[in-house]
Amino acid sequence: MAKYESVPLHRLIRLIWEHHPDILAVDNIYELASTEKELVKITSMLPPDLNIVQPTRLPDGSLVNLRKLARLAGLDIGGSGKLSPARTAYLTALLASMGYGSRIRFVEKKTRIVVAKSRRLKHGGMSGPRYRRRVRSAILRAVKDIKRLLDRHRLDYDLLFRKSGGGLDSAVFIVYAPRTRLTGIIKPHEDNDVRIEIQPVYSSRIVFENTVSEQLDQTKPYIIVGIDPGISTGVAAVDLNGRPV
Repeated sequence: MAKYESVPLHRLIRLIWEHHPDILAVDNIYELASTEKELVKITSMLPPDLNIVQPTRLPDGSLVNLRKLARLAGLDIGGSGKLSPARTAYLTALLASMGYGSRIRFVEKKTRIVVAKSRRLKHGGMSGPRYRRRVRSAILRAVKDIKRLLDRHRLDYDLLFRKSGGGLDSAVFIVYAPRTRLTGIIKPHEDNDVRIEIQPVYSSRIVFENTVSEQLDQTKPYIIVGIDPGISTGVAAVDLNGRPV
C-alpha cells in the first residue's frame, strides 16, 4: 500500500492517472473544491471511469461522523484521539471499498472531441510549408473518419472546424451523448501529425448516487434475533421480511 503525505491537488491528479484506482474516496467532497463549478473543472481532469465516493454521506442525504461510521463498520480507528490525516484517508478508503456512502457524479450531457495538430512537432526533414500541408491533410482524414463512425452509430453531433489550404487546421465535434457512449467507437490518439482528444462536458449540477444499499444487503443483511435464555437457550433469527435466516 502506497502512502503519501501533504499531497497538493495537481499531484493528486497525477497520482490518479498513474495508479488508475477504481474509487477516489473523500470524507467531504467540498475539500476538493469549495464550489460546484470548481468541482466540475477538477472532475474533467480525472479519468472518466473513476468513481468519486463520499462514505460519510448516507443514502438519505444526512452526514455521519467518520469515526462513528468506521466503528459501526467494525474497523479499528486506532485509539480515542484525533484521527491523523493519513488514518482518516485510510478509513475513508476502506469504507468506500465496503460500499458505504454516496457516489458523486456530475450530469454529463455532452462529449467534446478535439482534432488538432500533434504536440510532437516533428518535421522529419521536410520543409515547413510541406509539413503544414501534411498535418492539415491528416486532420481532415481524421475528421472524416470520426464523422463516419458517429454517423454509423447514429450519434447526434455538431462539427466546428477551421479550414486551411490542403485540409483543416483543427476541428471540434460536440457529441450529444455521454463519454461512455463513445467507448469502443472513438479512442484518444496522437501521432507525429495529429492528436485526438475526447473530453466529457459536465454541467455544474452535482448528483449523489447511493452506493451502499445493494452491497450491504448482500454482504451484511439486516436481521432480527430473538433469544430465550435459560438452561436450554433458544435463538431465532429472521430478516426484515420475517423469513428465517
